[in-house]
Amino acid sequence: MYSIQSQEYDVIIMGAGFAGVCQARHLLLNIPNIKVALIDSRPEERTDKDLKIGESTVEVSAMFLYRELGLYEYLIENQVPKQGLNFHWPKDQIKTDSISDYYSLWSLLNPPMPSFQIERAKLERDLLKMNKDLGAVFYKGQVVDVNLTPTDAVNSVIVKLESGQIELKAKHLIDATGRRGGAGACRHRRRCPPGITDNQSPRTARQWADRS
Repeated sequence: MYSIQSQEYDVIIMGAGFAGVCQARHLLLNIPNIKVALIDSRPEERTDKDLKIGESTVEVSAMFLYRELGLYEYLIENQVPKQGLNFHWPKDQIKTDSISDYYSLWSLLNPPMPSFQIERAKLERDLLKMNKDLGAVFYKGQVVDVNLTPTDAVNSVIVKLESGQIELKAKHLIDATGRRGGAGACRHRRRCPPGITDNQSPRTARQWADRS
């Protein structure tokens, strides 16, 4: 028994970090009326604990963000454009206290294909809000069990919320939590398809389906 009624979606994405929110937006922009659920134990508003060292995108990843996800104006207005590669080397190896102690070389012109210095916590927070505006549902909670089924049968995820537990169902599950979270963290609790022991259980939903 679960204290909250089960909900069914087309896609459940475990993890609302960079991979999860980008995947959700890509689906929402390309498949009309798709029902997407996002699960993450962190709150929607990021804290100092979520701050990461700035990440530099290369041109191919930046192209995905602004072309496939339609984020060009957002990136220009809210993230730091990167002028290609910058090179810095010390004038004196002993004195390196400030930027003036370095020679610097960079391009004065905008590259034909822009890239960006990303503030990850802000990007993840803003993309999560955009996804909710497009119809995605966010659950702040922790995945405690995953039931992966063969072929196109409905899969289920049990999520622990502050108010209790909820069962989410979908044909498609995406684990975007990294190696320490989501389905990987539940490996010893999730139910295996027939004929597969837990020690043999694959790491991904596709592998589960192939082995069933």
